[in-house]
Amino acid sequence: MLRLAGRHLATLVATLVVAASAAVVAPVAADAATGAAALPQDRLHFGITSGPDDVAWMQATGVSWRYRYQYLASGVNTPGRWETWQDASLPPGQFALDYIRSSHRAGYIPVLTYYELLQSTPSSGADEAARDYSNLNNAGTMAAYYADFKLLMQRAATAGGTAVVHVEPDLWGYLEQRAANGAQPASTIAASVASSGFAEAQGIPNTAQGFAWALLKLRDTYAPNVLLATHASMWGNGRDLATDHDLSLSPVAVGDATAAFLNSAGIASNPYGSTWDLVFNDVDDHDAGWWEAHGTSAHWWDPANQKAPNFNRYLAWVAELKLRTGRPQVAWQVPVGNQYFLTMNNTCGHYQDNVAAYFLTHAADLASAGLIAVLFGGGNSCTTQAGDATGDGVTNNNGAPTSDSGGGCNACNTHAATVADDDGGFLRQVVGQYYAGPPPPPPPPPPAATGYTFDGWGGVHAFGAAAPAVASGYWPGWDIARGIAVCPGGAGGYTLDGWGGLHRFGNAPPVADGGHAYWPGWNIARGVVLSACSGGVAGYTLDGWGG
Repeated sequence: MLRLAGRHLATLVATLVVAASAAVVAPVAADAATGAAALPQDRLHFGITSGPDDVAWMQATGVSWRYRYQYLASGVNTPGRWETWQDASLPPGQFALDYIRSSHRAGYIPVLTYYELLQSTPSSGADEAARDYSNLNNAGTMAAYYADFKLLMQRAATAGGTAVVHVEPDLWGYLEQRAANGAQPASTIAASVASSGFAEAQGIPNTAQGFAWALLKLRDTYAPNVLLATHASMWGNGRDLATDHDLSLSPVAVGDATAAFLNSAGIASNPYGSTWDLVFNDVDDHDAGWWEAHGTSAHWWDPANQKAPNFNRYLAWVAELKLRTGRPQVAWQVPVGNQYFLTMNNTCGHYQDNVAAYFLTHAADLASAGLIAVLFGGGNSCTTQAGDATGDGVTNNNGAPTSDSGGGCNACNTHAATVADDDGGFLRQVVGQYYAGPPPPPPPPPPAATGYTFDGWGGVHAFGAAAPAVASGYWPGWDIARGIAVCPGGAGGYTLDGWGGLHRFGNAPPVADGGHAYWPGWNIARGVVLSACSGGVAGYTLDGWGG
């Protein structure tokens, strides 16, 4: 469910190293206790939304699917809650147990999307964000919520084997927005945890951070075989990367803010147990063609990656989340529509989109960004599905292709379907071809870091095999060095002292006296960058006033 609500500034010289600089959001190291290693990560893997009776269809496709997922979305204190989704003679929660077991028997990894808070009562408020927050702070609702989640963990433990529980998509995005769009930690957002009266939540802070900690504690206590996934929303930072047409909107800045919030909500630490294993994200809750039919083409992504929104921006955001959270990423509920089969005539169940086609033809790019799995499925009614959800059999729109201006399709969906799948069989065909081929070679190891650091006395210290040792200006006992700039492609550069003096080292050309700003006796210089280092050195120094 998606509810709407350039990488860091390029330096003038790629090899500029400033030892005193630090990232605003520090990466979180992969948690040694995380169970994500239990999931296949030899290549990007694919899964699909799949109800209890859909295993036979998945097997009949001949595709080596690795995942299937199912919503648990009925409320924790309502008559139709998921605990009752089975024969009345069976124990409460048998539905989840059977789903996990049937998935394992068929060779699939089960994913249960636990989307229960919004559907619980009283769920009061003007919009989903308010309704979620109201329930999150209702002691009675939350007591029932923790009991419900505990039962799910117990049933999953009985099933055994690996299962993934994906917790509350949308909720974390709403909470991030409430936390000043990620500028504040989850510990500043109120939630009923200990105040719920639930026994295992006693002593845990009444905050959104404490809410995450309580769920993780329940997993640790009752179902260590379960991997828990939190969720990153593309709109949680206040602007929606999935629909915003502003090319200047930085996916890295948005990713940093979202990662900082999620890190504070159970990824970075948990004094009551383990941390989240995975980070899920979603692309959209309808196909782009559905949105266009309902008045907006903003949901089409540019496959040429020239206009926004586009795929490169999405992958840059994912890569930043992976870097900052240290957790494997999963794309979930990815739109199924395509622009290949005649079936895709932009009617209910047959809406066009280009995300699936791009993802399937750029699997290596997705894996490089940190994604380990892509799970396809429609998020709302009338969205395209991979099976015959509409029940209309094989359809080819009487042989007439369907133009789609928003998606740039000029009668391009010309291929006749031979199966009843609502997408014409696109996913089963292309994912099948993907798995039929050899697995891709492992990515090469990242290059070893190389460069220089400098100390406050002006000493330059090489690190990495490619950076030879150099001599430089050195003032023992004087904390006067302020910056360093390294010439591109050479073992040389300049250090900057507090008065603005430049001191070359290695093979850097000399700088003429008076050729740069110099303020004797004024400890005002702050930094230096180079724009040229051969054929005449040139660059900039920075003073403490911003000059």
